[in-house]
Amino acid sequence: MTSEPVDRLKEKYGDIDRIVVDPEDVIEAISYAEEPDGSQMSQGSKVLRVWPPFEGCVKADVFFNEAATRYPSNIEQPLHISPFAFLNEDAGFRKRIAYPNWLEISRKTAEARDSTPEEVDEEAVEENYDLALEDYHRQIRKRLADEITPDNRCGYTEQALAGISVEYREEET
Repeated sequence: MTSEPVDRLKEKYGDIDRIVVDPEDVIEAISYAEEPDGSQMSQGSKVLRVWPPFEGCVKADVFFNEAATRYPSNIEQPLHISPFAFLNEDAGFRKRIAYPNWLEISRKTAEARDSTPEEVDEEAVEENYDLALEDYHRQIRKRLADEITPDNRCGYTEQALAGISVEYREEET
């Protein structure tokens, strides 16, 4: 059973067959949300944005959604999708993998070298941090879903999009 807001949104977005998105955009948006320094979250969040028309195959791009983001009232509003809706429903993402923690990596790097975190070479910590971040991104990539799968971090919009297929295409640089 769905709610009235979800039913209205399904009517609005019901002609979307597929969402095309660069997996790196999803990774960027999730990483932003999961970074331990949450100070930036008060300024806004990263979402995947789709512009009208909402039919057929649509493209989603990463977008920094500032708390004060407003669109002109004379245009059809774009669709903002939580990046977590692109993960497999059973991913249990936050339970299984944590965003790399600089202090923890510094401590482990020091232990491996029989020294204290204060004595350890900053470059060694940075190298280990970069490796942990690469692994974190790889874990996200492994959990990308073939269709929109809303979880408890998602709202009415993602519920209305549930089941729409997702195609991942790397952006050419």
